[in-house]
Amino acid sequence: MMIAGRLISGVFLVAGIIGIHRQKFLVVDAISAFLGIIIWFGIGYAGGSSFAVIRTCIIKIEHVAALMLIILAVVSLLYVHFRSRRHGEVKTRD
Repeated sequence: MMIAGRLISGVFLVAGIIGIHRQKFLVVDAISAFLGIIIWFGIGYAGGSSFAVIRTCIIKIEHVAALMLIILAVVSLLYVHFRSRRHGEVKTRD
């Protein structure tokens, strides 16, 4: 899975276009893969140990985001309604 993900990104194409030597590219790619794995596993470990706290924060954010979307929809509808009334536009269905 990791190999497929790294191949999809197009890194090899860019390295070939730039003209980086194969050995140098493989060394730099291996180092970046190693560091990336350490960083992402560390983030996953830290997030996994505080899953309950993260979950409550996400639920709060979801409620706030839903409320903001509802308010935005109502304000948009009111804006369109009053703008059409101000300009005297009357929409009729045929």
